[in-house]
Amino acid sequence: MGKPTPGPWVLGKQHKSRVEIGSKDHSWTDLARVVTIMSDGHMSAEGLANARLIAAAPDLLAALEAMIPEGWDDGAMDHMPGIKQARAAIAKARGEA
Repeated sequence: MGKPTPGPWVLGKQHKSRVEIGSKDHSWTDLARVVTIMSDGHMSAEGLANARLIAAAPDLLAALEAMIPEGWDDGAMDHMPGIKQARAAIAKARGEA
């Protein structure tokens, strides 16, 4: 499996009917488009919310991985709220689920 475009991702160009999400290079000058959220006519509040969530994805994954390092406690903490969900989200993001 390939690796995703490195973050951070940001909302880029916003038009009436689309929002581009991309990753900036180290000089923060060029936006490498990751995805474009399209809508008919005008961008809906839902479309913009989806774009913000997608843009946050690399940061969310990094936060989960920092909280639950690979191989950490072999499931002994799975009884704690959210731990199973966090492990499942990490697996899904890595294409393992």
